[in-house]
Amino acid sequence: MCIMTNLEALSAKCTLICSEFYPDDKVLRNMLFDNGIEPNGRAMPKDAVITKQAIILVKGFVASSRSENGVSFSVNEKAVEDNIRFWCGECGLDASEFVKIRSIRNGSKRW
Repeated sequence: MCIMTNLEALSAKCTLICSEFYPDDKVLRNMLFDNGIEPNGRAMPKDAVITKQAIILVKGFVASSRSENGVSFSVNEKAVEDNIRFWCGECGLDASEFVKIRSIRNGSKRW
């Protein structure tokens, strides 16, 4: 079993949710500090608190496209929202707290 610190887990979860997002170490440490989590403490698998903090950080990553030194990238917002829904399901969180939940409407009640 791989052992990770809370800091490593938060960083990895952010990148899992949005593959282009690599948060600064100081930002991660501040998020953990604000939530009373020891950065060097042992992370637990599928930790709901770490996942929630990662989602908050990713949602704050507002760049939809950016160019640096001739390299550009864009963020697929739908894919990020799908990943948020997935990780919420994995960690027992309510995805509607972070993203809109799609519903299927077939119009059958209009007859």
